[in-house]
Amino acid sequence: MIGAGNTNRGDGPAAARDDGRERFTGDELRLVLAHYDIGRVRSSRDYPVGSRRAAKVKLVADSGEYLLKRIDPKFDSDRVAASHTLHELARGASVPVAALARTRDRKTLLDLDGRLYEMQEWVVGERFGREPQQAREAGVALARMHGAYRELGGLHGLPEGGFSDSDEVRTKLDAAVARLHPSLDDDQRALLDATVSTLRDHLARADERLVTRGLPLHESVPCHGDFHPGNTLWREGRLGAVIDFDRARCEAAAAEIANAALQFSLRPRVGTDPLQWQVGLEAARLRGFIEGYREQASIDMRTVAPFAPWLMICAVVSEAAFPIAAEGNFGGIPGFPLLRACAGFVDWIALRTRAISETFSGSREAD
Repeated sequence: MIGAGNTNRGDGPAAARDDGRERFTGDELRLVLAHYDIGRVRSSRDYPVGSRRAAKVKLVADSGEYLLKRIDPKFDSDRVAASHTLHELARGASVPVAALARTRDRKTLLDLDGRLYEMQEWVVGERFGREPQQAREAGVALARMHGAYRELGGLHGLPEGGFSDSDEVRTKLDAAVARLHPSLDDDQRALLDATVSTLRDHLARADERLVTRGLPLHESVPCHGDFHPGNTLWREGRLGAVIDFDRARCEAAAAEIANAALQFSLRPRVGTDPLQWQVGLEAARLRGFIEGYREQASIDMRTVAPFAPWLMICAVVSEAAFPIAAEGNFGGIPGFPLLRACAGFVDWIALRTRAISETFSGSREAD
C-alpha cells in the first residue's frame, strides 16, 4: 500500500470527520483486535484511501504489518463472504493477492453487531507504471482469475450485472444530470443537456450492437468487479498484488475484460481539469493486456472482440455517471467538465470501433 494517515486516538463513538471519511475509534479498534491473534500492536495509523464509507487503519504488530478495514455498510455479509471466496481462489490460481488474516475462530470475516471487518497482510508496492509488459501481466492475472472462477458457476451473495446493463447506466446518467442542474447557470445547463444527449445516443447504439451480436446470451460468471490499475500494486515493475475484491459481481466475462483492457491502456490523466486530459488509449498497452489474457487461454478473445468497443463505451459513461449521481463529483473533480470529457472520449472510441475489435481478435493494432 502507498502512504498512511495520522494516528487515530479518539475513543468516542465512530463518526466521520470533516472530510466525510469514516474512521476507527480507539475503543472500536481494541474490540476488533481482541478477535485476532497478531501479537502486540506497536502502532496504528489511519489509512484514508478508497471509499470514505470504509474505515481503514494500518497496524504494525509483533507478527507483521496489516490493513484492517471496517467494510462499507452497503455490502452485506453474504457479499463479503463471496468476495473472500474469490480472493482465495485468485491466490490459488497464482495471482498475487494480500493474504487475508483469520480471526481466532479461523474466519476471514468478522461480524460484530452487524458491523463487518476484514484484515489483510500489508503489501508494499508501487503504482502501475504504464508499461506494456505490466499491462500484459495484468491481462495474465485477470485470465487466471476468470479461469478459477468459471469452475464455480454462480456464487451466492454476488450481485448480478454491472455497467453492461445500459438501462441502469442511463438511469444513473439521468440522476447525474439532475444532481448537477441546480448548480449550473442556463448556458451551462444547455451545454450539459447537449453533452448528455450525445452520451445517450452512444449508449443506444452500443446497446443495439451488444444485443444484436448476442451479449445477453453470454453466461454470467463471477468477476473481480473493479479490475483497474488503482487496484494493483507493483514491485520493481512486476505485479505484486491484486487488491479490493469488494465489488465482485456476476457479469459476462467479456464486460470485465473490455473494461480492464480500457483501464490498463488509458493515456495519462494529468491534473484536475478533465478537459485537459489526453484522450484515447495507448496501443502498446492495449495489445499487451490482450496478449496477456490470451496467453492463459481462459476465453477466446475472438469471442470478446465484437463486443469490446461497445462495452468500453458503456464503461466510460458508467464510470462518470455513477459517482456524479451519488456525490455530484468524481473523486473531487466537478461533474460538469467530467461529463464533457467523457463525451469526448466516447466519441474517440466510437470512431475506432473496428480497430479496437480487430485488436482484440489479433488481426490489427488499435490507433
